[in-house]
Formats: sequence, structure tokens, C-alpha cells
Amino acid sequence: MMTITIWPESPGRTKLIAECISTRTRSRRPGFVYEDAIEFWDRTNREDWAISEQSYRGISSRGYQPGPYSAREQQLWEFDQFVVKRLNHEAREGHEE
Repeated sequence: MMTITIWPESPGRTKLIAECISTRTRSRRPGFVYEDAIEFWDRTNREDWAISEQSYRGISSRGYQPGPYSAREQQLWEFDQFVVKRLNHEAREGHEE
């Protein structure tokens, strides 16, 4: 199993922690090799990081205008709606004080 935890540190910086976990039974089997999986995930994650960095540069430009999500991006849309609602709620709470 692999988990990835993402911690925003600032608007332009994020800390990512990837951890690979295996059961003791599986990891003690003869021929068990985890280095191949680690190398694979490290390589693919680094490719994703490069794409994310390029996207961030584009989104940060003055000419950027957001477009609609595709039908395959329902979870992203829902997350955006959650953030917007939370920010609106915090803004209302801040104005009441």
C-alpha cells in the first residue's frame, strides 16, 4: 500500500510525503522485492510533480482564465465547491466579529 499526504506550506509550495507499507507476512516471503515498486512510484510521482509545477505556472499567469471541468473531474469540482463554501463561511464569520 502506498499513501501520499500533501501539506500546503504556502500558496506556491507544498510538502508531499509518500509512504509505502507492506505486511510483515508479505515482506518476509522469499523473492519479495520492494525496491522495484519504490523506484516505479518515485519515477511516476516525479513526472506528476513536473506537470503540476507547469500547471501552477500557467494558472499563476495574468492571462489564465479557468475553464469548465470535464465529466471525469467530478471529485475535483466537489472539492472546489467544498473549499469555496468553507472560505465563504469563514469570511461571514470574520465579518460578524
